[in-house]
Amino acid sequence: MASIVKECYSWGVVGCGWLGQAFARHRMERGEAVWGSGRTPKTLEEIKASGAHPLEVDFAEKNPTSHWPSCQHLLVALPPSALMHNSARSAIKTAMEKAQWTVLISSTSVYPEPNGRYVEDDAIHRISPHSGVSVKAMEETFSNSKTSILRAGGLIGPGRALFRNKQRNPMVDPTRILNVVHQEDVIAAIVHLAKARRQGPYNLTCPISRSRQDILASTSTIQPQAPAQSRVITAQKILDSGFEFLYPDPMSMPDLFPIKP
Repeated sequence: MASIVKECYSWGVVGCGWLGQAFARHRMERGEAVWGSGRTPKTLEEIKASGAHPLEVDFAEKNPTSHWPSCQHLLVALPPSALMHNSARSAIKTAMEKAQWTVLISSTSVYPEPNGRYVEDDAIHRISPHSGVSVKAMEETFSNSKTSILRAGGLIGPGRALFRNKQRNPMVDPTRILNVVHQEDVIAAIVHLAKARRQGPYNLTCPISRSRQDILASTSTIQPQAPAQSRVITAQKILDSGFEFLYPDPMSMPDLFPIKP
């Protein structure tokens, strides 16, 4: 395990993957002290190179570290599958105890698959087709009076273009509404919820509904009405809290298509 420096950290980031590293860089650019956890030497080097303090943690171990640095805010950005073991969940709870506020990244897979409009209270216990675990159960494990739960839609951003799976999954219904969100909006929402101390679950998906067909056609500039037969995850709750999207319309995102080499 990397040595722990005695420092006042504004943020700790558990799980410095695609989102966690981007968030750490964002806060470091604003002069804040950040520590971040990683499992592989490559990830730890990337954390160090960003200016954050690297903390080596492998949640696949029977007894992952419980020696977390204290911090004002904690971001837990691990996939649910990484938290299947009791020892991993116990380690995360210890990290949360050393933070004044925690933001837990969850997903919209807590909602039923049938078509309809879903708000935060509609979450159910179901096995996620992406992680193979119950994300709602994971949320309940870490939910407390000092935690925001951010149920982010499909993540779009640098290296994760919206249409990256077009060839791999040709059976996707092009008329189905996309419940997606840009990485920059996720980062902004994490900061918003932590600073405002917003407890409980918040959905984060583009408030303007678009389908793949809408975006590929690139013709409509007015918010369309979602078809009756659509599964829409509404972000009204976080909008009501004062949050403003940088990319409320998927059509405005800069990362719609893969960058050609």
